[in-house]
Amino acid sequence: MKAPTASVVIGVFNRARQIVPCLESLLASTFQDFELVLVEDASTDDSAQVLARFKAAHPAHRIRIIQNERNRGASGSRNIGSDAAEGEFLLFTDSDCIVEPTWIEEMVKAFRSSGAPAVSGMVLDKPPTNLTERAYVGSCLVVRKTPNLMESNMGYRRSLGCRLDEAIFYGEGDDLATRLRAAGHVVALAPDAVVHHQHALHFASYMRMARVAGRGHTLYWYKHGKLLGRDIMFAGLAVLSLPLGLVDPLLLAIPALCASAQVAAILFNELHYKGKPMREALAVLPVQLAYYAVRTASALRTWTRIALGRERAIGESKTRWLEERRLRLEGSAAD
Repeated sequence: MKAPTASVVIGVFNRARQIVPCLESLLASTFQDFELVLVEDASTDDSAQVLARFKAAHPAHRIRIIQNERNRGASGSRNIGSDAAEGEFLLFTDSDCIVEPTWIEEMVKAFRSSGAPAVSGMVLDKPPTNLTERAYVGSCLVVRKTPNLMESNMGYRRSLGCRLDEAIFYGEGDDLATRLRAAGHVVALAPDAVVHHQHALHFASYMRMARVAGRGHTLYWYKHGKLLGRDIMFAGLAVLSLPLGLVDPLLLAIPALCASAQVAAILFNELHYKGKPMREALAVLPVQLAYYAVRTASALRTWTRIALGRERAIGESKTRWLEERRLRLEGSAAD
């Protein structure tokens, strides 16, 4: 059988209730020359049975199911699916997303028109139903200002042989985009390739997201030689400068200024990047302050673990990355 133009790779973990709407939206695509590669990531619910029933009910479509013997996480599942895929373009979305009918078509069009090795689409959040979701909504729109690779809507050419860094379990798309740019490539943006993120949030789950993001992004920053990202830089400086108060209480003005700058940065993000009106930005500010406090604490904890040598996987990943950069620079100098 002729290889498909595109392969859609989806990792599935404990999404028995959400995965069918996602798959149905894909089968309704205007572009039909694709295969579905579903990686069942050792779920503890009925996801495996749901996938098997769905495949049996749609024999006319190219659907492959790969069963992980142990949980490999999102990056690991995407890599496993990529290894098995046969399409020219590898496309990724999440099991709790609904794709627009033209999603695959627009992604393929972006690849062909730009010639880029990687493409990032647009992710839209579902309408918020509570204050926490109001705080989160718009986060995915940041890609319009800074086109990176979002794991829920991205793709790259199979010929690149790319692999996501499994040591970075959150924000691995940013890592891949950074590596591609370092190699002289560009990431194309496909604004009309739209998926709708259906993930429901409440305060506790948002704080868990903050903790995971704090750790994952810190691993990414460490790998690429950064201390803190711009989003929590002032909060981190506020915490790190607190001991100055032991030298002179007047020096507590420094962490106070840093904390004030962090609040201003959060509001700027809500207004400029997420496009919220001032009233809405102020309404969700308490939730966002809690989010960034947890995220900062998680980042500082992760840096402590790195300093103590307890994050060996990312240390090995950084060593490989530095070696790749060295070889690339030597090759450029030789040319």
